[in-house]
Amino acid sequence: MNDGSIRPAVAQAGACMRVPRTVWALGFVSLFMDVSSEIIHALLPVFLTTTLGASVAPLGLIDGIGESTASITKVFSGYISDRIGRRKPLILIGYGLGALSKPFFAIAAGPLPVLGTRFADWIGKGLRAARRAGGGRYTRGIAGPCLRPAPVARHGGRLPRPARCDCADVRARK
Repeated sequence: MNDGSIRPAVAQAGACMRVPRTVWALGFVSLFMDVSSEIIHALLPVFLTTTLGASVAPLGLIDGIGESTASITKVFSGYISDRIGRRKPLILIGYGLGALSKPFFAIAAGPLPVLGTRFADWIGKGLRAARRAGGGRYTRGIAGPCLRPAPVARHGGRLPRPARCDCADVRARK
């Protein structure tokens, strides 16, 4: 009855367990930062319009500046990380800036402080993007395609990549 199809899945699960602790830690930090950002940014329009009494125009301006800031920062952070040959300083600054900016959303008294806080948060997001761009060369060979950077992994429900490791590896090897 057993045709041996269970063995590759067990082997793949073992491969995920060999992922370095740093990769696991970075995955969980990324998960919690993404969850906190998604919660805050989902509630930000309601907070701005009902609590602070702002109109829709500042809301669009804040969102546009935030997205533009992140995109521009990603370009420069990738360039800087390639020039210095290290991604860790940019990752630490990016996650630190993102974590430090979150409490300031709660104490913002108007649209301008929200803009400043969102600006800082999206600069942090842009700096963190350097690790995703170069992550493939560090994780290739550790656990197969489950840890390689891919747009699907970044936007696919925002689950941590190690949690999807078995499914991605099994599909990639078929």
